[in-house]
Amino acid sequence: MKPKKYNLAYLPTPLEKLEAASREYGVNLLIKRDDMSGMELSGNKVRKLEYLLYDAVQKGCDTILTYGGCQSNHARATVVAAAKLGLACVLILDNTYQHLHEGNLFLDRLLGADIRFVDSAVYDSPEAVAKVEAEVIREYESRGKKVYPVPIGASNGLGSLGYADEAEELLEQCKKMNFPVDCIVDTIGSAGTYSGLLYGLKKNGYAGRCLAISIAYDAEACRKKVLAVSQELNAVLGTALDVSDLIEVWDEFVGAGYALTTKENMAFIHKFAKDSGIFLDPVYTGKAFDGFFQALKAGRLKGCSNIVLIHTGGLFGYRQDQRDLLKY
Repeated sequence: MKPKKYNLAYLPTPLEKLEAASREYGVNLLIKRDDMSGMELSGNKVRKLEYLLYDAVQKGCDTILTYGGCQSNHARATVVAAAKLGLACVLILDNTYQHLHEGNLFLDRLLGADIRFVDSAVYDSPEAVAKVEAEVIREYESRGKKVYPVPIGASNGLGSLGYADEAEELLEQCKKMNFPVDCIVDTIGSAGTYSGLLYGLKKNGYAGRCLAISIAYDAEACRKKVLAVSQELNAVLGTALDVSDLIEVWDEFVGAGYALTTKENMAFIHKFAKDSGIFLDPVYTGKAFDGFFQALKAGRLKGCSNIVLIHTGGLFGYRQDQRDLLKY
């Protein structure tokens, strides 16, 4: 039986034509606007949180615990979703930019999250983070609370089911628009979105390419993450769907690393906004779509003429140093 979920997102999200880019590159380009899943919940995380938070409440939990960088879109979306459901929320955040009281971090505080900052060395160590998590859970349990941990990016089998649903929604929209999609482009970080997308596409008979552009990790690490989450999703649904033949990850556009934006990235984001009226974020879509259009211009997507880009949101995450890269 398919797990139940809350209905927190505004669905279906729009599927729009990128008119200027289609003319410039000579292909048909659409963009799936998951940045419009809801103002406070903007982005891809809400589809995953709908399943995870339903599970949390069914298990009698009253407190949600999750992780992220200081400007984590996932952390902010989790606090929003928790607030809507009357749940408390604890965030374990990398302290690198904690002095910048802006963007998602400001919204986390505005929403009343209990924020616990840790050094980058701790945040980057699964063992160290697990120790902090255990301490927080013990603290809350001593107050009579019950804590539900949500992984980074809400990226586990149950969470990724939200993007299996999105795949079906997207294919139905393409059908109604008479758009024979042959390539779908996603970003990849914690891999939950891409894993669920692949599952849903495979289940619904999609025969084209589904490309993930990494914003942090090398292709092999991403592939391992996808296979692990896909295995969990199969366990959740009692299936044995193999998505390995659909996995295609590009890692050459990671640049200096996660959440590190270049002048070139910002110039692309600026041009994209002027051409389309759509804002990209500096961490995921700004970097990934910049790489995609470079590859498209270089002829790396021969045979693909009807392409859909997945906009995963993230507008709230701009830091001052990233904004300062925009020169008029």
